[in-house]
Amino acid sequence: MKTRNLTFIIPSFAAIVAFAIPAQAGEEMTLEQVPKPVKDAIQAELKGGKLGTIEKEAEEGEPAVYEVEYTTADGKEFEMAIDEEGKVIGKEED
Repeated sequence: MKTRNLTFIIPSFAAIVAFAIPAQAGEEMTLEQVPKPVKDAIQAELKGGKLGTIEKEAEEGEPAVYEVEYTTADGKEFEMAIDEEGKVIGKEED
């Protein structure tokens, strides 16, 4: 009887833990918090537009990537990715 209960409890507990722990999102940052090369790249891309959010994504052992959402002066919405050295490594219009 104890074995039967354990075979039900252990998988149930594992399922609860797996769904209860959310995936880690990036660290939200302000323009003042990002490294200078990243800040310079963001400002160059904005061209009079409006900055949305900046998130720092960092996988263990990998360099950080900054994901930036912004709206240009003419109202187009973009997302871009910038590496730690300020190089734009990806950009797409929403």
